[in-house]
Amino acid sequence: TVDRDGRFAWDDLPDGEHWCVTVREAGAGLVLRELNVDAGKTADVVVTVRPAIAGWVTVCDDQGRPLAGAKWRQIEMVDGDAGTWTVSRGSEEGLGLPVAVSDEHGRLLLPPLPQGAILTTGRIDHPDYAAALLEGHLVTPGEIAACTLKPGVRLRLDFVELDGVTPMRGLDEVNVLLYHTNRRDANSVYRTPCAVVDGRVEIVIEPGRFDFFRVEAEQFVITPQVNTELSNKPVQIAPGEHDEWTLRVGRKVAVRGRVIDDQGRPIVGADLLGEMPNLLVDGTPATSDWWQWCWTEWGETDAHGEYVVHLSPGVGRIYYHGEGMPAVDALPVTVDSLSELRVPDLVVKPLPKIRGVVRHGDGSPESNVVVRLYSDSGVRAVNLPILTDADGAFEFSLPWLPVKWGSEERLYEHRVIAYSPHEPLGGMATIDLRDAAACGTVAIPLTPQAVDWPLSAMRAVWSQWERGEPDELPEPAPHAIAVGDPVPELDGALWLNTDKRSLADFRGQYVLLDFYTTTCGPCAFEFPTVKAVYDLYRDRGVAVIGVHDNSSPHDTIREHAREKGMEMAIVVDHPDGRLLTAYREAGLVRSYPSYVLIDPEGRLVTADRSVPGPSLRIHKLERVRQLLLERNGQ
Repeated sequence: TVDRDGRFAWDDLPDGEHWCVTVREAGAGLVLRELNVDAGKTADVVVTVRPAIAGWVTVCDDQGRPLAGAKWRQIEMVDGDAGTWTVSRGSEEGLGLPVAVSDEHGRLLLPPLPQGAILTTGRIDHPDYAAALLEGHLVTPGEIAACTLKPGVRLRLDFVELDGVTPMRGLDEVNVLLYHTNRRDANSVYRTPCAVVDGRVEIVIEPGRFDFFRVEAEQFVITPQVNTELSNKPVQIAPGEHDEWTLRVGRKVAVRGRVIDDQGRPIVGADLLGEMPNLLVDGTPATSDWWQWCWTEWGETDAHGEYVVHLSPGVGRIYYHGEGMPAVDALPVTVDSLSELRVPDLVVKPLPKIRGVVRHGDGSPESNVVVRLYSDSGVRAVNLPILTDADGAFEFSLPWLPVKWGSEERLYEHRVIAYSPHEPLGGMATIDLRDAAACGTVAIPLTPQAVDWPLSAMRAVWSQWERGEPDELPEPAPHAIAVGDPVPELDGALWLNTDKRSLADFRGQYVLLDFYTTTCGPCAFEFPTVKAVYDLYRDRGVAVIGVHDNSSPHDTIREHAREKGMEMAIVVDHPDGRLLTAYREAGLVRSYPSYVLIDPEGRLVTADRSVPGPSLRIHKLERVRQLLLERNGQ
């Protein structure tokens, strides 16, 4: 309970954990706050208690008839303090909430939410209908919205043992993950626990193409798995009354091992992935070398280099993900019983540092030159760019040994590319990570290049999508805009680091929009490149704007920007999500991070994953440089 000043505290929470704080008072709306606790730091939570609102959604079928039996699959809310939280199916009991079910009038009650709360996203499903999505509704007393559920395809998942025939026993509940392709609806992400009855699960889903499929259970390994981003064939659910898939199930077996360096010392904090053979849902082998295997779970080495992962009976493997060069690509493992298994040590050698000098044609050193690492085998830049110092020198090291995309081939030969950020000058050198001496003496001469260099030199690493190949083109958003069209306005609730208040205030400059969140790991990984664009070109006609959704309190976003040194302008979405909704409907944002490049008149130049060509996710610095060189007639 809180004290008379409204304060509460916990002084002994374990660090490194993710926590959810719930606040309750009689007659008040439920409030949740998520926080991470780090050693030596204080996590502050500020909550305003507001009266509870009794609201509901009316659920009907496609004929307008009220539907009983519908449930919330997931509710995402923003309360009056701009705090965002989620209630998913299965979490109601832990939060002390009843499981709401629509009655004969189709009324599906909301949890007791605080006054001023906004239902940003609500997913509703029903045993006999495809799910539906609600977005952006203010919670008021009574009906806040009506929702229509449409007929779908009844998908039956049959679970059998590894022989592919015998029904699996002892499997009571699974979590089904099924992600729709480029769709903004409730079927985009089907992620819910399902009871297994008589060895099967039945769900109703909208027909279409699904790019990700995985079924999880605590004590079992279930195959197949599908992920088209890793070159696997998508799942197609055709329109009709039903579809049936057979899944193979094996019991998990603990496999223990150790990771050491070439001096016999333990390697701490390395990631290892347990994997078993993978088939597609039609029983055919995966089309990608990588996806001939499916993952069972991740393991991490402790202070002694020890790890544990779980496999199922049969021939599997343990794949190393960490710093250095492993002696073998993957450690083969044969599990022939349900007893715990010990495997040989995995030896990993350190990667060499890459050092060198960039010089002009006359032999003089070139400072402030951009240096990046690329490969002809599908590897993109890693933890770069960096700039040469006053002596033209550079130094960097790779956090891990690159692997060819869609494959398990580890890559040793790479190109170090250097270019002037403001002139059409560039050069490259080839390195082999197995030759530590040569990696420490890299010499790169700068020579005149075309304005589209180095992008033209990187074409070998472009994806099928970047090359515009038809099979890889995503389904366009219903209101997608094209190159040359005006982009939506940046209608934000808060602006940071600027006195500007709209996208129109940046007219006359190229603008790079960086859609990110404070909790997004890939966003943080890309931030050094975003910062390089800002630092190199802010005085040369380019503005960078960070765009944050409504998922974090404003104070959290401010503190995150301060800690990360984000000096560029930042705009934060409204609680109802109107800014992000406009960009999603325009086909410009699908996930985080996403990038949009805008010309000085406010028109679209290119956007990440919506316009073919070199992806802004990888080549944002080079795309901006090329635009400026072309504008300056170079």
